[in-house]
Amino acid sequence: MFFARDVGSANCLIPVYRALRKMRKYDIDLVGKDFACEVYEEEGVQYVSIEKGSYDVIVTGASGDDFTERNLWQAAKKANTKTIAILDHWINYRMRFDMAGKLVIPDRICVMDAYAKKEMVGEGFPARAITITGQPYFETVLRNQRLIRGKKNETLLPGFKIEKGSHVVCFASQPILEIYGPVSKLGYTQFSVLEEVINGFRIIADRNQTKKWVLVIKTHPRDSEKLFGRFVGAVGERRNLRVMIAPKTAPQTLIFASELVIGMSSMFLLEAAIAKRQFLSVQIGLKGEDPFVLSRMRVSKTILSRGEIIKTLQRFADGEKVIHKNFIFKKGATGNIINIINKLTD
Repeated sequence: MFFARDVGSANCLIPVYRALRKMRKYDIDLVGKDFACEVYEEEGVQYVSIEKGSYDVIVTGASGDDFTERNLWQAAKKANTKTIAILDHWINYRMRFDMAGKLVIPDRICVMDAYAKKEMVGEGFPARAITITGQPYFETVLRNQRLIRGKKNETLLPGFKIEKGSHVVCFASQPILEIYGPVSKLGYTQFSVLEEVINGFRIIADRNQTKKWVLVIKTHPRDSEKLFGRFVGAVGERRNLRVMIAPKTAPQTLIFASELVIGMSSMFLLEAAIAKRQFLSVQIGLKGEDPFVLSRMRVSKTILSRGEIIKTLQRFADGEKVIHKNFIFKKGATGNIINIINKLTD
């Protein structure tokens, strides 16, 4: 059985599920809950919302604020069924495996790279349970970028009604308010960061009257989209700056159509890095450790102040590149995870 609840988990599981189906070696049930079901539908894969049966292996994601995976791992252990969890991101490790203050560990935890394993071991996870496989969705992102490379914005974003010659910038939201509440332990919410970004673009638009800017807000499936409505008219009567909420479109398409991708610490920024697009992590008000892994890896630098964002956006408006080191990810993740499934069923 494959089970996912979150968007990131579903994206990780789908490439492995599809590859296993082609092998015709196993009988497989793909099970989804909440946001994962939306991903399954978009990808055109058949799934069920709940399934009861006897399984040799259960493959899951690892949600932070939902306990379904943890309950599955515990029930599977009692039934002598092997379990595999695939991580999609370098964030909230303990939150994903904690149950009443104790870690619930599946038979294998597949992680993105040695950096993730090191961080997890540092947080008390047993090294023997962690296998470095890579992240299957990253290869999907890379493949999709190759397919759309070279296409023009009019083709990529037909429903956006973007005026010709406009510079498109994407703001990728995260459901920080929904996960952490109004008093976020991070020191900011998606709305406070968006306000800072829009304020920065107001200044840049006033300074650069000859350039037209479109700031496209990409909401997260867990966001309450209606809360973003007030930002659409937040720039006043400026003729060279428009803020809009993105119509439904494939994430990679929006990334490729954008000259700059701005976010906080989401997978969307990692997708931009894989696609070698310019990106910025903006976390004004941040408290504690930076959750954005590429900043922790020193691939990029997080913007932490209003002065920094205005300065960086001005450089961008002047045609300068936002420089980052290349993000190099481990290849062959799907095959590596299938090898683990094969070993557990031999």
